[in-house]
Amino acid sequence: MIHRHVDALAAIAVDWLQHVEDQREAATHKSYKELVKNYLAPGPTHPRYPALGNLIVSNATMTPKASADYLTMLQQTGVSLSMRRRLHRALSAFCTYAKFAGRLTGQNPCFDLGRLIRRRGEEESEPTPNPFTQDEIARIFDQLEACEPTWLPFFQFLYDTGVRPGEAAALKWEELDCERLKVRIALNWSPVAKGDKLPKTHERRRIDLTQLVADQLLAWRPVQRQELLRRGIQQTPYVFTSRRGCRRLQDGHVRLVFARVMKACGITGHSLYDFRDSFASHHLADDWLRKLGWVSHQLGHKHVSTTERYYYAYRPTTASRGFADEIRAVK
Repeated sequence: MIHRHVDALAAIAVDWLQHVEDQREAATHKSYKELVKNYLAPGPTHPRYPALGNLIVSNATMTPKASADYLTMLQQTGVSLSMRRRLHRALSAFCTYAKFAGRLTGQNPCFDLGRLIRRRGEEESEPTPNPFTQDEIARIFDQLEACEPTWLPFFQFLYDTGVRPGEAAALKWEELDCERLKVRIALNWSPVAKGDKLPKTHERRRIDLTQLVADQLLAWRPVQRQELLRRGIQQTPYVFTSRRGCRRLQDGHVRLVFARVMKACGITGHSLYDFRDSFASHHLADDWLRKLGWVSHQLGHKHVSTTERYYYAYRPTTASRGFADEIRAVK
């Protein structure tokens, strides 16, 4: 006989979240925990209660229709498409765990539901690249050099390599080869986990440095060492730190510096991540076909198609001009 409290989704989700925390990274656990708390199995005082919390997890009740009906209800109450897609992925992960725990057998009941999530006339919102212009980049680095010189290597590294800010914050000196103009991106600083984890795609990569960045880092290293020694602070393996040895991004000071620079330059509507977009778009607008694979590798995209889809708007118009009229040439 199935006992409601023991076999309901809300109860089994507790074990699932513990399993996720033990087996996966902290950011994934936090995301799933919030989805369970606010959507899948909210508490009695929550306006969405009970959602799926009281659903018995068995082959007879945990069906594709049960999940589809729930996602439809969310759509009708105004929950965004992107959030419903997140919930679908979380439900699928939960069902995989339920199979592992012996609660379900056969095919995952959330498979093949993806095409049912989006409704007629509903568009999925995807982030749009937001690069700085070349003129803005020039003004930003002039301002950094004049007023924030200790931060110049960090921002230059972001723009010249295209790495994620967290990857720069986790960079260690041992990963740098300034003589060969190479750097190994092995870790990513996670503010959620408050520590380093693998890069987003879980794949380490070796990328190219510019000579300018290599020169700046070679100049910065003795300054960093001397400052830490003067303050009696233990030497750090990390490249980008404050004079007190605190890593960039770790103390949040980068936001204040970024805001000061943007205000001084009269630039609005940008974030730190936009240096990555600027790296990609400026290179690809210059020579799309020759640089696409290289830019994709620098960015750490798992597939070139990701880079191509995300930055297609920056393909030079001359590369595709006339394509439409070529239909007349088809024999």
